[in-house]
Amino acid sequence: MWTILSIGNKDPVWVESIIKHYDALLKPAYKIKYIDCYTKKSLSNIQENDLIQKNIPKKSYIIGLDILGLSYTSEKFAHKINNLMQTNYNICFIIGGSEGLNSSTKELCNELWSLSSLTMAHKLAKVILIEQLYRASCILTKHPYHK
Repeated sequence: MWTILSIGNKDPVWVESIIKHYDALLKPAYKIKYIDCYTKKSLSNIQENDLIQKNIPKKSYIIGLDILGLSYTSEKFAHKINNLMQTNYNICFIIGGSEGLNSSTKELCNELWSLSSLTMAHKLAKVILIEQLYRASCILTKHPYHK
């Protein structure tokens, strides 16, 4: 199972639509749980870390998404995901708030990954992550999507 835990405002309709699209493509082979911690105001580092920590599913392998994290090609991303799925029941991806992941949250993570060296809106990061998870599943099953 994959979990995508994100902090921020409610997803706009276009994000919800894209997520539903990729969810339909990934089912029934992969289950994704979305934990959206909606906040109307900025949180302190301590508040954000507490909110994230209480929402991480137990026994998760935690991957924080951070601009300074490890960067992968789509093929290496797919094989890394596959290797982690062999040894971990749940992989939890964390998308931080508007300031990114704070140092306390980064310490909770087993790894930090970067989706891009570009700074992007957190909602866009969520969309890119779900698309890359779908692409990874296609690479692993030799589906023609990844061409």
